[in-house]
Amino acid sequence: EAYPALRPAIASLWARGGLPALYCSWDVTVVAGFLLGGSGFGVNEFLRRYLGALGGPQAQAQYSLQIAIGAALGSVIVTCLVTTPFEVLRLRAIEEASADARDADPGAGAGAGAGAG
Repeated sequence: EAYPALRPAIASLWARGGLPALYCSWDVTVVAGFLLGGSGFGVNEFLRRYLGALGGPQAQAQYSLQIAIGAALGSVIVTCLVTTPFEVLRLRAIEEASADARDADPGAGAGAGAGAG
């Protein structure tokens, strides 16, 4: 197991590349975060209003819980579909940085890739 706990993982990354190693692929993480927040809020609000209008003038009063749950579920599904490609990019960037660090110091990454799929 390459990183058994948080503190040894941070120490290992720090030893391999210092502060930049801890912020590997920060750019992709920021893009995914903006998409997650923006699409999550936007889709949730859109679906709340759409489902409320679809149900008629009394829908918000009668079905407020159902509308909120339906909008939240729809928002989570759409947000996951939008951000998944950026999460894949982030993980690939981290994997490449780890491979580069292992190539630079072959003894540091012994067994790090075991069990990875």
